[in-house]
Amino acid sequence: MSARLLNAALFIALIGYYVTWINNAAAALSANAFDLAEWVGLIPAVRYAEPPMSAPFALRAALVCLAWLFALRSAASERLGARIGLGGIALALAVSLRPPIAFFRGETADPNYRQLAALCLIGLVGVSALIGLGGRGRARRLWLWLALPIALIGVLSAVLGLRGALEALAPLRIPAPLGVGAFLYGIGLGAHAALCFWLIWRAQKSVLGM
Repeated sequence: MSARLLNAALFIALIGYYVTWINNAAAALSANAFDLAEWVGLIPAVRYAEPPMSAPFALRAALVCLAWLFALRSAASERLGARIGLGGIALALAVSLRPPIAFFRGETADPNYRQLAALCLIGLVGVSALIGLGGRGRARRLWLWLALPIALIGVLSAVLGLRGALEALAPLRIPAPLGVGAFLYGIGLGAHAALCFWLIWRAQKSVLGM
């Protein structure tokens, strides 16, 4: 049952990441987290700030955390089908951060492209390493201790990225009320973190004989 709840929480967060975070009467000005990172990254005040591209980085880092959590769920699963499915989602999320083909053709000066390339690489390396934990009984117990901080970092990244995006949009006077996606992402990862904490506490309580 706990595995299903943990998976359900991740899928809620995944849906949340890709549905609307910023609403606007104009459909072109409404965006999910991925599109919002791209959109805000075009604003000169964000692109050339110190540090540059911080809001897009935080919004994209939230996706990296989600990819890593799916990889950990893959590592923790005892069923081959679940391991393949969850691992495939993790890899797909990491690969989705790849920069446009122009980056690979030599346009490496663009800070947006560089950020995407770096996060894609970090995501893929992390996913590969975490999926590699699977198949080892001792490692399966380790995933809870890894999942808890990653989920909390994901929530923090989402909050910081959304706040930075709203601050960047404010001078443009674009009405941008919050969409349901931001709340779903936070609820999903928050629930995942809470479940991890409860499972850790229960395991420790059992070890201590309480």
